[in-house]
Amino acid sequence: MTFVQEKTGALNNYIASKSAGDVDTPIIPLLDYINGLEDFYSTSSCSGRIALLDFNGVKGEGGFFGMWHEPVDLKTVLAEIKKPEYTLWFKVEPAIFHIAARSVEDALTFLQVCRDSGYKRGGVQSAKKERVIIEIVGTKKIECPIMNADGMLVTEEYVKQLVEIGNKYLKDGEKQVKRLEENLKKRCG
Repeated sequence: MTFVQEKTGALNNYIASKSAGDVDTPIIPLLDYINGLEDFYSTSSCSGRIALLDFNGVKGEGGFFGMWHEPVDLKTVLAEIKKPEYTLWFKVEPAIFHIAARSVEDALTFLQVCRDSGYKRGGVQSAKKERVIIEIVGTKKIECPIMNADGMLVTEEYVKQLVEIGNKYLKDGEKQVKRLEENLKKRCG
């Protein structure tokens, strides 16, 4: 399959996901811009999130008790805290982008713009003749166990601090996404 064919399929999926409300609102302008460029398209992305996750270290076991892609208030988070089967984690995960580039040179250009925009983690994930997939990940995150089957491991005040820091990280991430979009427009036209 050619780059153009793969991009067409990816754009159809993106449009359908956006129509269904499955694309994180804070990153839609950036993804729309990237997908409008001739030599790039997005494959999967997340704007960053705050989550409550019941997890025991084995993928597929447990599950989310709550997930928010935009700042959330303490009351909402507390309402989602329930006794977990395993361990309930409060997580803040940064933005992550998977972008297909037409060539290695295009991928390197994109990665440099990302670094210039403050993204410290990024690189080539796979390379084929038809395209190169790059991954860009923000660095601000939190992973903290807050409850197990025996009860809360932390105080409500501590959860309040986690929520406040998490909200700040999400807002910082939104600013970084906007900076990336601005820098891509300067570099890619």
